[in-house]
Amino acid sequence: MHNLTLKFFALLLSTAICLGTAAQESPTMPGNEKIIREFIDSWSRLDPNELASYFTEDGIYHNTPSPAVQGRDKIQQFISGFIRP
Repeated sequence: MHNLTLKFFALLLSTAICLGTAAQESPTMPGNEKIIREFIDSWSRLDPNELASYFTEDGIYHNTPSPAVQGRDKIQQFISGFIRP
């Protein structure tokens, strides 16, 4: 359980850093910030379908140190395996 908790917080931190940096560089930051906050908040519900819905069909999910995952379906499967108790 401890290992899962550490992975989860590492995931949130890496996501916030990556998405936060992108938002700082964008002239549409308020809209981007809203999406980023909603995505981060959605982790509290641990719903892989909801989380994957933030990605396009060909989106790429980076979760260091795991290899990148491409495609909404594969992202949903990856997240399902990650949060499975």
